[in-house]
Amino acid sequence: MRSWDGRDRPECPEDVCVTCSDEARLLRVVRSLPGDMALAAADGSAEEPEEISVALVVAPAGTTVLVHAGEAIAAVPDAVPGDTRTGEVDG
Repeated sequence: MRSWDGRDRPECPEDVCVTCSDEARLLRVVRSLPGDMALAAADGSAEEPEEISVALVVAPAGTTVLVHAGEAIAAVPDAVPGDTRTGEVDG
């Protein structure tokens, strides 16, 4: 296994790297797609739904999920998609 010395660190094209920042968002699954994928969006968002992976969770249409780096990592009952408050998410 090769150790990382920082010289070959990948560049982040944005001001904040979604992985490094540990950013997660609440989205609602709009439609299931083949191959453990789905379309999901924040409630009330004017943006088009985005394609996410739901390989780690059971998330039929209508399910609110916590999404990190394009991967649904948890189904979140009673959450409001698009809520940006910080803190613990019950689930």
